[in-house]
Amino acid sequence: KNCDDLDQAITLYHNGCCVISDSPVKRSSDHAVLLLNHALVLHDRFRNLRHSADLDEAIAQNRAALELYPKGHPYRGMCLGNLSDAIAAHFELSQDPSDLDEAIVLSQESLHCRPEGHPQHGATLLSLADRLISSSTLSGNTTDFDDAIKLLRQAAMIPFVAWQAQLKLAQIVSQVPANTPHSHGDSVEALHLLSQVLESPMGGVQTHLEAVLHSLNDLSAVAAWTDEVREQAIGVYAQAISLMPRAAYLGRDLKQQLQSIADAETAAVMAASNALLLKDIPTAVQLLEQGRAVFWYQAARLQTPLEDEHVTQDVRNEINHLCRVLSMDPCSVELDGKCAVERDAARRWKQSQRFEELFGQLKQQFEAEKLKNPIFPPEYSTLLQTAENGVIVIPICTVNFSGAVILHKGTSDMVHLPLATPNWLKIWNQRWQEDAIDARAYLRDNKDVVFEGSVRSARLVKFFEEEHTLLSELWSNVVQPIVDAVQGRPEVCRQLYGK
Repeated sequence: KNCDDLDQAITLYHNGCCVISDSPVKRSSDHAVLLLNHALVLHDRFRNLRHSADLDEAIAQNRAALELYPKGHPYRGMCLGNLSDAIAAHFELSQDPSDLDEAIVLSQESLHCRPEGHPQHGATLLSLADRLISSSTLSGNTTDFDDAIKLLRQAAMIPFVAWQAQLKLAQIVSQVPANTPHSHGDSVEALHLLSQVLESPMGGVQTHLEAVLHSLNDLSAVAAWTDEVREQAIGVYAQAISLMPRAAYLGRDLKQQLQSIADAETAAVMAASNALLLKDIPTAVQLLEQGRAVFWYQAARLQTPLEDEHVTQDVRNEINHLCRVLSMDPCSVELDGKCAVERDAARRWKQSQRFEELFGQLKQQFEAEKLKNPIFPPEYSTLLQTAENGVIVIPICTVNFSGAVILHKGTSDMVHLPLATPNWLKIWNQRWQEDAIDARAYLRDNKDVVFEGSVRSARLVKFFEEEHTLLSELWSNVVQPIVDAVQGRPEVCRQLYGK
C-alpha cells in the first residue's frame, strides 16, 4: 500500500476524532466508527513500517472505541476482534505473556459476540486458535493446544475459512510443537486435510498449491510413514501436479507463471521418490512423466494467449460482492429493532444461498476445465516411448530417497544410491566450485610470474589430485552403482558400450 495515502488517512481520522470529541455528541456512534477506522489504518501502517508508536496508538484508539460499544451492540464483536489483533501484534514485539493472555480473553469475548451463523464467526475462530497455539508453544499448556484444534475443526466446516483452517490443522496435527507432551502427529489426517485444501475453490489455487507443497515437503522430511500413508501422500502430490496447468494462468505475470510450472518438477520428483520407497517403479515413472509434461508442454503454451477467461466478469463481480457483504458485520440497528434484525437475517440467508449456488457452479466448471486443459499434449513422446530407442537413466535425490530409475525398451528398474544424499551432494558441489575457483585464481594471478618449473608443476598437480579425488567420490557414490545395475542387463550394456 502507498504509505503516503495511509499518512493522509491517519491525519483525516485524527482530525475527525478531535472535532467530534469537542462536540456535545462526543459519545455518538460516529465517534466510535472514527476511532475504529483510525485504529485500523494505524495498525495497517505498523504492518508496513513496523513503528511501535503506531501500534501503541492503535491499541489506545481501539480501547476508546470499545467503551462506546456496550454489550449487545452489533459492532462490539468487531471492536473486540480488532483490539485483540493489535495486542497480539504487540506480543510479537514484547514477548510479554500478559499481552498474549489479554489477546486471548478479547478473542474469546469477540467469539461470544459472533456466535455460529455470524459472518465473522469463522474468522474469529481462526484468530482465537492462533492465539491459543502461541500460548501453548510459550507455556507448554496442552489444554490451550487441544482447545485450538477443536476451534480449527469448527472453522473447517465454514466455507469462507475452511481451507485456511484445514491447512492450519494439517500443519499442527502432523507436527505438534516440540515443547508439548504430544508424542506424534497424525499424518493420515494431515494428508486428508491437504487434499481438501486443494479441492477448495476459495482462496486461490496458487496459494493452495504453494502452501500444500510446502507442507508436504515438511511432512516428507520429518514423518516416519507407513506404506499406506506414503501411498496417500503420493495421491496428494499427484492431485497438486494436476492443478498446476490451471494455476499457471490465473492472474499472474510471465515470471510467476514460469515459476508455477517449474514447481511441478520438484513436486513430481518428491512424489516419485515416495513411490520408489514403495518399490512402485511404474507409479514413479508416471509421476516423473507428469512433472516433465507440465514443465515443457505448459511452458510452451505460455507463448500463445488463452482463449477466454474461465469465469465471466458478471459472475466474478457477483461472487466478490457476496463475499464482501457476507463478511461484514450486521447493520447497526437499535437494540429494540427486532423487525429490522429479522429482515437483515433473511436477506443474509438469501445471499448465503446464492453464494452456495455459485460455489457449486464453480466446482463443476473447474472439473470441466481439467478436461479442457490436460497435462499431456495431444502428441507427446513419453519417457517409456523414448526408451525404446535407447537407455534413459533418471537420477533422483530427495530427503527420503537417493537413487536412479533405468528405463529401456518397455522395462524399468531402479538402483539405490545410499551415499548420494542431498547433504553429500551439496558439500561435493561446494568443494568442486571452491577448487575450480582456486585453480582459476592461481593461473590468473600468476600468469606473469616466473616460477621454477617444479614449483608450478607441483601446484598444478595438487589441483589435479583434488579434482581426481572429487571425481572418484562421484564415481563411487553415483556412477558406479548405476553402471553395475546396467551391466546386469547385457542388451543395455551392449547399447551403452558398443559391440
